[in-house]
Amino acid sequence: MPMKTLCSALVLVSSAALAQAAAAPAVWAPVDGVTFTAEMPGTASVKEGTEQTAAGPVKTTTWGVQTNGAFFAISIADYPPGMMANAVPSKVLEGARDGAMANVGGTVEKDIGLFLDSGIPKKKYPGREFDGSTKSGLKLAARLYLVDDRLYQLICVTPKASFDAAAFKKFADSFELKKAAKESLTQADVQDAIAAHRTELAECVAGQRRLDPTLRGKLVFTFRIDPNGSARDIAAVDGPLSGSSFAGCAGAVLKGVQFPPHRVTGAPVTYPIQL
Repeated sequence: MPMKTLCSALVLVSSAALAQAAAAPAVWAPVDGVTFTAEMPGTASVKEGTEQTAAGPVKTTTWGVQTNGAFFAISIADYPPGMMANAVPSKVLEGARDGAMANVGGTVEKDIGLFLDSGIPKKKYPGREFDGSTKSGLKLAARLYLVDDRLYQLICVTPKASFDAAAFKKFADSFELKKAAKESLTQADVQDAIAAHRTELAECVAGQRRLDPTLRGKLVFTFRIDPNGSARDIAAVDGPLSGSSFAGCAGAVLKGVQFPPHRVTGAPVTYPIQL
């Protein structure tokens, strides 16, 4: 199950980072993600990546903090749209729990189901909180939430003797989803977000004309917009301009556009740019 792999990978990273962690007073700081807010005992470093799974590439973003001999992390994994539509949430979360503990040779000591407020009346997202100990003397505490096609993981790894249950509770309880202003994006939402980057697109046009003043035409892009507002699967439709430097430049601009957060991933967007 891909969930096991991703959660296990985060635990391994946490354990490795813990070995290098130096004790220091914890100063709690806010974390302001695109779709959530939280507090962590220090200023978080952010790492983005892509995990290859049987279901396809999964985009991950992790905020990590080392403090007082402990490692805290918030990680999100964005799965392909619709992947969780027929999944049983409790089984998905159980798989992530089992994968995390088995990967480090740990034993689950506490395991409870819980829910996360969605901000929508009568709608809550499933979650799971568990902790356990490893054979190497570490304590692992985690809270997981499955929000549509996204897995949120809040993890603390620390020597068992110095595990601070109050600090983990403060960390986990601080996590909240931002209220999405929209259910889905309109064409006007997409146009307005791209319009904020018109200067960059104009530079792409100017650069192409310097290379070849005679080249003219329309370049059409297709892409998807995730609920967190980031564009993915950006591709230029086959045509005279699809292999040009203009296509590469414009595609990079679209990749950097931040669209409004929303709840539902819509159909692929088609966006033409005139050269």
